[in-house]
Amino acid sequence: MIAGMTLDWSGLKHAYGSASDLPRLFDEIGDPELADEAWEELWASLYHQGTVYTARARIES
Repeated sequence: MIAGMTLDWSGLKHAYGSASDLPRLFDEIGDPELADEAWEELWASLYHQGTVYTARARIES
């Protein structure tokens, strides 16, 4: 897990619903075999059509 990313993600939202899957994506980004797909999924979840979701705002703060 990325340091500082330990919070209740299930209470936040992204483009596809609950942000509870974000910790998995953060972990996968650190794995060379999974990183490309994880980045794509993270980007699509947080920057979908320019909408600011609660998970995105939390990451940027």
